[in-house]
Amino acid sequence: MANEERPSFADAIKVDKLDSHNYKVNMNAAFSIGAVPNGGYTASCMLAAAGTHLALRQQTDTLTTHVEYVNRTSPGMAIITIQDVKLGRQVSTLHLTLWQGDGLLTQAPWVTPGVTRRIMVACTTQINLRTFAGITRPTGYESTAVDSIPTQPDLQALEKTDGDEIWEESKVPKPLTKMMSSLNNWRFFVPRKGPLTPGVMDVWSCLSSGELITQATMPYVVDSFPYNLHLFPISPEFRAMIPGCRRDKGDCRPSGRPSDKEQGAGGHMVSNGGDESGKEDGFA
Repeated sequence: MANEERPSFADAIKVDKLDSHNYKVNMNAAFSIGAVPNGGYTASCMLAAAGTHLALRQQTDTLTTHVEYVNRTSPGMAIITIQDVKLGRQVSTLHLTLWQGDGLLTQAPWVTPGVTRRIMVACTTQINLRTFAGITRPTGYESTAVDSIPTQPDLQALEKTDGDEIWEESKVPKPLTKMMSSLNNWRFFVPRKGPLTPGVMDVWSCLSSGELITQATMPYVVDSFPYNLHLFPISPEFRAMIPGCRRDKGDCRPSGRPSDKEQGAGGHMVSNGGDESGKEDGFA
C-alpha cells in the first residue's frame, strides 16, 4: 500500500549534527498541507534533534514537550539550536529553536542574528523510558465502560483492504491530494455508519509507508486527521441542516462526493500512544 515515491517518516525527520548544540534538518514537502509543513511533523523534527542531542546520556525519549509556532515554516533546510536548561540523571530539560529563511550559514554560528527568522521554539523534558521509575498510586480515575468501546477491527484485514462491515477507509479526494500532501502519508479508518457516539471521533490510523508508529511519530500522529474532520463530530440536529447528510446513516456526504464504495467517511484520531519499540501492527 505504500507509495515508493514518498519518503519514509524516519528519513523525513533525520537530523544532522553540525556541532555540540546545532543540528540541521531538511523539512520535506511531502509532509505539507498546502505550502506549509504539517505542525506535528515539524515538532517531530525538533524532538528528533533533542533525542540525538542526548543520545550519549541515553535520554532519547520525550516525557513532555511544549511547542510554539511563532512564524510560518517552509519546506527545505532548517537549523535547530539547543540550549541545555538542566541536565539530570533521570530527567533533562532542553530549550530548542528552529530557524529558517535568509542568513543561514554553512559554518558556526549557522544563523545570522537579525536576519534569520526564528520559526519555532520548544521546551522538552527527555528521559530513558527503559529505566525511568516513579511513584505509582491509586487514583479516582475510571476507565471507559467496556460496552461503550468500539469493536476492534481485524487490523491486518484493514491494512489489505479499504475496510470491513464496521470500519471504512477515509480517502482524500483526488483534486485535494496535492494540496493535502501530508495526509497521503496516512491511512485513516472511521466508523462506516458515522459516529458511534455523538461528538466522539473514533479512528484507526497507520502510516501508508508501513512504518511502525513509535514515540518519535506521536507529534505527527496528533496533528493528522481525515480531511473532512469538520463534518464528523457535529450534532445530529446540525447535521440535518447540511445538504448531502444522510439521516439514515448518520454521516455527511456533500453533493458530488463519491459513494460509500468509492470514498470513506471522515473523522478525527484518538491515539492510543506509542513507545520506542512501536506498535506491532503499525496502527494507533
